[in-house]
Amino acid sequence: MHDTHDETTKQKSGRGEKFFSIFLMVACAALAVLVVLLAQQNRRLKTQLSTLLTPQMPPEALKEGDILEPLALLDDGGNRVGINFDGLADRTLLLFFSPDCPACREAIPGWSALRNEYRSTARVTGIRLGAGIEDAPNLPFAVYTPEDGGQSLAGKIPFVPATVVLDETGTIERVWYGMLDEEKRGELVDILSRAG
Repeated sequence: MHDTHDETTKQKSGRGEKFFSIFLMVACAALAVLVVLLAQQNRRLKTQLSTLLTPQMPPEALKEGDILEPLALLDDGGNRVGINFDGLADRTLLLFFSPDCPACREAIPGWSALRNEYRSTARVTGIRLGAGIEDAPNLPFAVYTPEDGGQSLAGKIPFVPATVVLDETGTIERVWYGMLDEEKRGELVDILSRAG
């Protein structure tokens, strides 16, 4: 009698182990399907969020292919300076900034290094938007203020800092809004290296 009980227990135990194994396989398959579905949903959400987080540029913002018209500017002494970008021998690197902008202040050392490195292949000009001359940091390149206080550039430069490269005809080759990270700086260096 004892042996029969052991056999019945073994059969129940064997069925229980099989049931548990089948349950684990089904659970693992279900989890694998959920992981795939969640990964797809995550990809979709990232795409949607990146669209929402990307600043929308106004239609009049400077972009590649635009021709920059001559600017009426003032030097630090308040003298009128007209800058024409057409017919130059070199590219022009325009650096738009506001003296009271923390990101602009962080960008200045990088801009200064670019100016020192590529002074023979590009004319570097700073365009100060915003605060007065007394608030401006000391810069190693020519800096001017729009004569109209920046009204002519409203919408064209929606964010500062902005780095703009013009070719010899005054056509915008590339615009970067915000800080120049390593990728953006590399793109800028490639363009400036082709100059000359």
